[in-house]
Amino acid sequence: MWLNTSWATADEELLRLVNDGYMLLQDLESHYAAMLARTDIVDERAESATARHACGRWTARVEHALRDIFPTLREVHILRRYMRPPPDTGDLFHHFLAEVRRVDNLVQGLDTVRLVELRSYVGLPTRERLYVEDIDSFARVRGVNPGTIADALENGRIELLEDQVQLELERILDVVFHRVDFGGETSDLCTANVIVNGARTPAAFALKGRGCKARELRIADCGKNGDQLVRLFDSPAELFVVQYVGPVADAVIRDLAGKVAERRALGKAAWFSVIDGQDTARVLKAYGVALPSARRRAARGRRR
Repeated sequence: MWLNTSWATADEELLRLVNDGYMLLQDLESHYAAMLARTDIVDERAESATARHACGRWTARVEHALRDIFPTLREVHILRRYMRPPPDTGDLFHHFLAEVRRVDNLVQGLDTVRLVELRSYVGLPTRERLYVEDIDSFARVRGVNPGTIADALENGRIELLEDQVQLELERILDVVFHRVDFGGETSDLCTANVIVNGARTPAAFALKGRGCKARELRIADCGKNGDQLVRLFDSPAELFVVQYVGPVADAVIRDLAGKVAERRALGKAAWFSVIDGQDTARVLKAYGVALPSARRRAARGRRR
């Protein structure tokens, strides 16, 4: 069976929840130590209720994530096995300590789900759209926040030639053949070197550089007759990628989703991805490309 999301996205979300659980555990343990050190009367019932409420909020987030990630409720039931209250050991403030130990068990259980159960799932996600973070071949992009490339963008656009982008993508994907752009081709870049969830996935790219002046990439901007997206899906690929140095219109995204749905209805494997100006900048920065500065270009324009 397949995950409902990409493996990388699932692992990242579960790891975030594990870390949040350990932070909660640390807070509760510190509070328990403070309770032991107090000389006044402690309302253990109220303190335990507060701890139970905090544990419940975190557990609800975890269960919601598990339902979104996994195709069945199996992992939810696995985690619930760790929710059983520990036996009464006679410790001071036992009820509060029981909540602390419950959180400890749940965090360990979630980490087990992440490290063991998650790895039993292979294959691409069931959803139609993949983001750049979902593609293993662009894994480094996960460390590049949008704010770090803001200087390279103006209205969501980065001024790069299509050939510049293509050459860098070929370098990142270890494509040894550079296809020269010509009218009528099914794709600008077609390769089986793209890795998704650890598996090679044939991918076709339609690339648009600064030669396209559209504020947003529209279907009409894709080829002289607006048929580039149609030709893209004639490529021998399963992942279809549209890249533009600026924003991409919703109509393009809906069109890609529709074409993927049509292929899936025929029993064919198909996914799509959109790499707009922001994600183009993030990918290139992640792989060591020096980005142009939109501010410096604007300053030069004012001096002229």
